[in-house]
Amino acid sequence: MWQTTFGPDRHYITLHIIAKKYSGDLKIMEPEKEDEWKWFDLDNLPNNLYSPSKQFIETYLKRKK
Repeated sequence: MWQTTFGPDRHYITLHIIAKKYSGDLKIMEPEKEDEWKWFDLDNLPNNLYSPSKQFIETYLKRKK
């Protein structure tokens, strides 16, 4: 699933991916843009999610039921 966001001088595309399994260490490839990467279980998500990601996860969980 993807989502676009427009601004006066910006156009963002957000990709959402559902992984059934994951492993390995996450690596920050652009440290000037990202502070950290972390894996989270869906039942143990942080409160400060990126709003498009939060909306995607909520929609996914509703459809999963």
